[in-house]
Amino acid sequence: MKKEKKTKTSKALLGLFFSFLFLFLSFSFLPIKKVQADIPCVFTSTLKIGQRGEEIKCLQDSLNIIADGIFGRKTKAAVILFQKENDLVPDGIFGPISRTAFVTVALAPASAPVILSPVVTIPVPPAPVLETPSLAEGCAPGNLFNTNTGEPCSSIETEVSPEIVFTLTQTTPTFSPTGGTINSGTPIIISSSGADAIYYTTDGSEPTVSSLRQEEVPLVLTSNVTIKALAVKAGYQNSAIGTKSYLLSPPPVIQVGGSHSPALSLPTSTGNGSGTYGGTEAGSFASNTSISVSATPDISSVFTSWTATGAAIDCHGSAISPCAFSLTRNSSLTAVYTLKTFTLTYTAGANGSIVGTSPQTVNYNTSGTLVTATPDAHYHFTTWSDAVDTAIRTDTNVTENLSVSASFAIDTHTVTFNKNGGTTEADPTTRTTDYNTTVTLPSAPTRTGYTFSSWNTLANGSGSLFDATTAVIADITVYALWTADDHTLTFDGNTSNGGSTAAQTIATDVTTTLNANGFTKTGYSFAGWATTAEGDVSYLDEASYTMGIGDVTLYAKWTGTPPVNTEAPVVSGTTEVGETLTTTDGTWTGSPTISYTYQWQHGTTNIDGATNSTYVIEAA
Repeated sequence: MKKEKKTKTSKALLGLFFSFLFLFLSFSFLPIKKVQADIPCVFTSTLKIGQRGEEIKCLQDSLNIIADGIFGRKTKAAVILFQKENDLVPDGIFGPISRTAFVTVALAPASAPVILSPVVTIPVPPAPVLETPSLAEGCAPGNLFNTNTGEPCSSIETEVSPEIVFTLTQTTPTFSPTGGTINSGTPIIISSSGADAIYYTTDGSEPTVSSLRQEEVPLVLTSNVTIKALAVKAGYQNSAIGTKSYLLSPPPVIQVGGSHSPALSLPTSTGNGSGTYGGTEAGSFASNTSISVSATPDISSVFTSWTATGAAIDCHGSAISPCAFSLTRNSSLTAVYTLKTFTLTYTAGANGSIVGTSPQTVNYNTSGTLVTATPDAHYHFTTWSDAVDTAIRTDTNVTENLSVSASFAIDTHTVTFNKNGGTTEADPTTRTTDYNTTVTLPSAPTRTGYTFSSWNTLANGSGSLFDATTAVIADITVYALWTADDHTLTFDGNTSNGGSTAAQTIATDVTTTLNANGFTKTGYSFAGWATTAEGDVSYLDEASYTMGIGDVTLYAKWTGTPPVNTEAPVVSGTTEVGETLTTTDGTWTGSPTISYTYQWQHGTTNIDGATNSTYVIEAA
């Protein structure tokens, strides 16, 4: 099988070409290597670069390349070569047309030639033996593609009749009309001799075989455009890009009565803005009438340019107002207005950032989008430079540029000093400071019976010490801690006549056991302790006692021993009227010294005046 190639011995062949040109000139068609059809391939979808699967693997095997099932650049190159050899558009996509051609080639008899792209072939007589260049590594005989690089192999076979192959390029598309100003509705015809298809664009982009086809979409212009076209023919290189620009002119104005005078048309302004015309109004005028039309934008817009035809063409694309010219033929003048746009710029000062879009571009009298001034950790937003005091803002009804900056300040925290049972407050009771800084401690509070000790984060003192070196990182309350004062408890014998009781030292509010009484008093027993010499007993011996806020003296209280009769009193005498009765005191024990009183009774009734130790019996 012969392979298409550009010989590396072009100089020698060109010499032969000019030597034997007189012999003959013929066109021939070369057969390609028939695709392998040992294993039938069934293709159910379009295959293209990036895809994977068994269908791709089968296709690769049929094209004599490594069958890895991945449609990569090597597979695309093989498909393009297959498409060129079979007069197909070489786009590297194995679609319905390529599949049909593939099946046709695979099922064709071995003797049936498969027609390649046309080439100009000039046979030459036998020539001196040419040195056959060595094949590149990876290009063994019979390989279409280099097994190392995937690129097409270029080799030269020594033939009796070597060939010179010329690559043909499709002609560049032409346009009718050939650009310029045309009437609205005029169809545009694009042509390229012998082209299979012509593709075009009207948006300024480069056309490809995926663009609009001329035969599918009638090309009738409704606005000013630039058309770019590409011609494609099987077996040919795609054409160069053809380009033409068109301006639409308004239809001519025909005056009533059949008279024809040049007319001025002022269509509605274009663009996204708005405005009004001034000066000459639309209408028909005598030839060579001087025309001056101004464009006045509304408050929301700016005048950007004219779109002009006819005698006003010199104003086309100009932003000069008014447009002045001599009306010699039908003319159209259209003002183009653009909405005013403004820029909203938001920046953050130190220790913060902006969340949202900045800068923003907005049209006149419209709104921007939401932005938020976000402080760094331990800082807070204060204000925008235009005095807006909310961190979140959306600027509305914008009519001018805006550039604002957000300010931030470090967080502050308050320390509250709790007297925690004290008699007086700390001075002051609060201090405020910046985040992670210290405060000056206030004057300490006071508490009767106690001495101030320190400040603590918990009232019971189990928290952390708070002092002048403590960094404040949040609002906090600290509590005064107190140390109880010591007091002396003194014991007074209070008429005792012996012994003693040791004094005790006890702190304020401390509860303890009183020392045992050591005082004595003859004839008396210890009753307890009183808080005054004359007071009643408040505490028994060794009772529990809670110290107050100062020194204390307790007084002993005494009680006598009750008398006990060991010998009863005896009454002697004669129990007759006029006789005297006498009684003894009897014998008693106890303390203090017993004194006696007397009362004589008749039965159980006291006898008046009978209060001595003797009694003279009277008549009843």
